[in-house]
Amino acid sequence: MHIQEIKTWQLNFDGHTGLECQIPCSVYGTLIDHNLIDHPYIGANSKEATSLSELDSEFFTTFEVSEDELAQEKQVLRFEGLDTLCSVYLNDALLAQTDNMHRTYEFDVTGLLVSGSNRLTVKIQSPLRYIREMEARYPVYTNPDTVPGAAHIRKASYMFGWDWAPTLPDMGIHGKVTLLSWSVARLKNASIRQYHEDGSVRLEITPEWMGTQDVQCTVSVEGKTYPVVDGTCTVVIDNPRLWYPNGMGDQPLYDLDFAIIHEGKVIDTMRKTIGLRTIELRFRKDEYGKEFCFVVNGEKIFAKGANYIPADSLVRGITPEKTKSLIDDAAAANFNMLRVWGGGLYPSDEFYDYCDRAGIIVWQDFMFGCIQAYLRAPFEANIVAEAIEQAERLRHHASLGLFCGNNEMEISAPLFGFDKDMLMVTDYVRLYERLLPDICEKYAPETFYLPSSPTSGGGFDDPGNIDCGDSHYWGVYFNLEPYEDYKKKHFRFLSEFGMNSFANIKTAQYISGGDSINACSPGMSAHQTCPGGTNRMLFYNLMDHLYSSDFATLVYSTQLVQASTLKCAVEHMRRNRERCTGTLYWQFNDSWPSTSWSTIDYFGRWKAGHYAAKRFYAPVLLSLDNKGTDVLFNVSNESRMDFSGDIHYRILDAKGHVIFSDDMPVSAPRLGATDVCEADLSGYLSGFETERFVEATLIDKKGEVISRQTLLFVKPKEFRFEKPTFLATVKKEGDVAYFTIGTDCPAFGVELDFAEFDLLFCDNYFDLTDTTRTVSAQTDKDEKTLRAALKLRSVWDIR
Repeated sequence: MHIQEIKTWQLNFDGHTGLECQIPCSVYGTLIDHNLIDHPYIGANSKEATSLSELDSEFFTTFEVSEDELAQEKQVLRFEGLDTLCSVYLNDALLAQTDNMHRTYEFDVTGLLVSGSNRLTVKIQSPLRYIREMEARYPVYTNPDTVPGAAHIRKASYMFGWDWAPTLPDMGIHGKVTLLSWSVARLKNASIRQYHEDGSVRLEITPEWMGTQDVQCTVSVEGKTYPVVDGTCTVVIDNPRLWYPNGMGDQPLYDLDFAIIHEGKVIDTMRKTIGLRTIELRFRKDEYGKEFCFVVNGEKIFAKGANYIPADSLVRGITPEKTKSLIDDAAAANFNMLRVWGGGLYPSDEFYDYCDRAGIIVWQDFMFGCIQAYLRAPFEANIVAEAIEQAERLRHHASLGLFCGNNEMEISAPLFGFDKDMLMVTDYVRLYERLLPDICEKYAPETFYLPSSPTSGGGFDDPGNIDCGDSHYWGVYFNLEPYEDYKKKHFRFLSEFGMNSFANIKTAQYISGGDSINACSPGMSAHQTCPGGTNRMLFYNLMDHLYSSDFATLVYSTQLVQASTLKCAVEHMRRNRERCTGTLYWQFNDSWPSTSWSTIDYFGRWKAGHYAAKRFYAPVLLSLDNKGTDVLFNVSNESRMDFSGDIHYRILDAKGHVIFSDDMPVSAPRLGATDVCEADLSGYLSGFETERFVEATLIDKKGEVISRQTLLFVKPKEFRFEKPTFLATVKKEGDVAYFTIGTDCPAFGVELDFAEFDLLFCDNYFDLTDTTRTVSAQTDKDEKTLRAALKLRSVWDIR
């Protein structure tokens, strides 16, 4: 097998010729690199850049083909990402036309190549013109924040605009381009079935290859090699090391190495890495309605995570390095699940590899987010090919937990009236309740298929019923309901909910492009793509906090509100684990620098909400809930070990004086939630709600603090905070800096930040009620620089 990667290309576009670029390359990216357009991520530039996608484009290159390559029996050109309406020419002859950015294309070019230089050209038609023409002929429902007609093209919908993304429908080549030259046979894929039986795992392995079947195929596992006989190889692993989600156990992985042997010589190899585990979704009736519960290795888990969107609006920006950083951030915040939302892209192989290693279960939507498919015959065939490819590509990953047909289309039918259109209903049922489940059953039979999210099981059977299946709840934020209303709901699984916030002040400064920053300035407004989004965000901000005219403080304030919103929802759901078995908040990350629901901004900066997630998704969590001055103490234990320890709690005033303290022992069984007690604290709190609060810590048998909580009995804007005076010390040990923060009175929402650089702390935006708190961060900065640059802020500063 000879593999030649074709990396260097040139772009002809709008009168510009021969603009050099490297795979992955696109129109917008190349124009940015050559300083021919202002960066669309700064100010309001994205609005001007949109019109560039009205034009066609052309990428071209030349590549050398050797006599050795031509001597092989087969030559194949492989494109791992063509975006989207492409005509591919080889040596000026039309080779193929493509119309799906979610597919990999291979073209047999045997006999079409010449020795020496060959010319490869990809001409790309404007996606905006195409969808406009199609929509005029066949009007189809599309998300209101997206360019009409986007449903007619198999291109990532978010590129046509969303309530968190700009309208930048780029064109280009976003995946590898390779020339494969081979003879006799070539490995293609493998089906790997797991059967867990009596303390062992039996693997039924069926490799797939192209070319002659008159070859030997072997599979090597843990140093042993097994022959493939009659197309199948059986491997039994005794005493298997099982794969568990993050926080529940380890993630051991097994490499399966495949080889094709012809006349005693290995002519092709392939590796698949798997984890030994079972994952199922239980959808059974119970006393509350119908559960929606992931079960891993027989254990009923609580899913902890968020919704993942493409990590860049320009696909070339979704690098393996950025992907790994995001998965590391998810694992660091105690996630065990990410939902790959259906209006974006199928992530790269690296994404799933990283999730395998980190213990992050992937809920995988097919790429249908808030758009209805019109199943003309060619379009249906295109979708089927896409779905088969993704099912075959992803099925072996330990992290793959679920395939879901679409995002919000079942629940949207009555809202937008297409449940009355028999053609649309017929197409919906055919695609999501016939074609896609049949494909999953055939090509990925070990992975559960769900028709839609939210759903009560399909068939338009009351998908908004919170007692059955999963739910998306947007009464908080879009309907301006108080976020405390989460505690009035008992969802079975909450797969979308969230709160908008500004990104870090440094991100806002980037967005502004040097102009003055204001919440409603043209630049900031262009990066809030949710209609009315800033108004809603500020509404919630003013419900909790005083108004600050200082923009940096306002940024900080909105992030605290986002953190409080998510904390309120998740802790309530975890306290009610017998009914709710998972929360996936909206949203984990950003596709560009913006004001959005993300808890990690585009540049990887953790907002207050992500530090809060690290705490409220901790394996063992102490949470407090109050009705008036009665306080409920609950311990949620998502580990596979029983927990025992003590809760120490105090009532303090704003100056830090201890009014009352007590201790209580606690035992919390594994994989459950335990109400420890409900304490009547009226004798200490009634009449003092604006100046006293409860602080509680959960301590294990070793004396280590496992979880901390503080509880105010009024909104922060109503509490009579004392002004804290901070004392900070910095000590370096190797590449780790330790920041010890002290204060002369309780300080809430303590933020550590720097004006010119960033650090990822082990904790931030915390309530400081003890004498000091020490947090750490990895950095190459010296102590003097860190000490001089450190900025501290607390809720007292919001005024």
